[in-house]
Amino acid sequence: MSPPKMPHNERMANETLRNFSSLAYSIKYKNIFEEAVYIVYGTVFTVKIGLSKRMMFHCELCNKDMNNIDSLENHSRSGTHQKNKDKEARENQGFKYHLEPSNFHRHSLQYKLERSILKPVGLQMVEEYTQGEGSSYYKCNLCGAHGKLDHIYYHIIGTKHTEKYIRSSYKLEGTVLTARERDHLREQLVQTEGIDVSVIRIIVGHDLYPKKWKAECRSLTKINTTEEPTIDVKEESRYSPPPSPSPSNWWPSSNTNTINNQRSPRLESPQRKLKLPRCDSQETSPSVHFRNTCPPPPPPIQCLSDQIVATPNHPEMQDKATQRFDLEELMVQLNFIVKSDTEIRTSWDAKDVIDMILKISDALHTLTKAQISDPSYKDEHHFNKLTCQKKALGKILAHVKQRMEESWRRHNMHSL
Repeated sequence: MSPPKMPHNERMANETLRNFSSLAYSIKYKNIFEEAVYIVYGTVFTVKIGLSKRMMFHCELCNKDMNNIDSLENHSRSGTHQKNKDKEARENQGFKYHLEPSNFHRHSLQYKLERSILKPVGLQMVEEYTQGEGSSYYKCNLCGAHGKLDHIYYHIIGTKHTEKYIRSSYKLEGTVLTARERDHLREQLVQTEGIDVSVIRIIVGHDLYPKKWKAECRSLTKINTTEEPTIDVKEESRYSPPPSPSPSNWWPSSNTNTINNQRSPRLESPQRKLKLPRCDSQETSPSVHFRNTCPPPPPPIQCLSDQIVATPNHPEMQDKATQRFDLEELMVQLNFIVKSDTEIRTSWDAKDVIDMILKISDALHTLTKAQISDPSYKDEHHFNKLTCQKKALGKILAHVKQRMEESWRRHNMHSL
């Protein structure tokens, strides 16, 4: 292999970086690779020498090391690096995002999105709640995230929101979306839809302000910052050891021939606080009607052959085991279709909607069937009500399935 040459343009720099893995132990080429990284990726990336005398890439902005060019490229396009880059640009007072003046206040979400170095997408899915004065509260209808200004801003420019909006706009063949593909599709969406921060829906009113969401976030913050409970002892005995004896008491006096070996009584350690739930009241969540009311049961403990492991028969403990689709995720997707104000124009759009209805009906039918088979339900009225619901959901499933089969049969016949 010929030795690398000092690059002078981006094409030569990319060719030099392709040979980095094979020449990583050749420290004499460190300056050449540093120049190539500077040309392609900028000043925040450098080349350093590790403890094994091997060169590696280093991101000074995120303080992260990378061993090959693929890791370097993925990190440069990752959401963490882009967020740190945006923070550094905002802290720099002399940095100018756009020359055009803004019509929004400098402490508003619209102002920050207009001047973000990351181009945001899916702004029509964001809602702002305000009472006319004070701070606003925001919600993303696409992802179900809600919070204050900084939290929702970094959510919108982040990887999760961007990738979810891309998947709702394009028919992707694979399940994994690389960083390069995500940036390419983001650029296509920006060129097609543009960046119009005025599409963010602003809801004004004291009655419409989401006080329950805000209280839920406050309760989570209190749980994380709550101090451990104290025990009923003196303050100095809890944080400091008992006082040591004076030097005169280190050795026995001449009149005594034995040493007192009795130890001082030990203080009990403070009890650990119990793990609190995520929220003080589950009724504060807006999607409480579509969410499982408790986590899945733990895996059964392996025991001897003569022992029998009793499985929980409570319906709330069996929700996650019997439910094949996540109701909360399905309702978020259905909410996206309603909120986006898009028309169903093609057969693919109709197929997606019908498929979503089928999954929701299947999940509800499975839960109803599990409750009917539960022996703890002895009320005849409740049992008959569940049976009627099961029959109705079964008819919906059959009708939707039949319609899907007919539509696909017509589509396949038309394509042939």
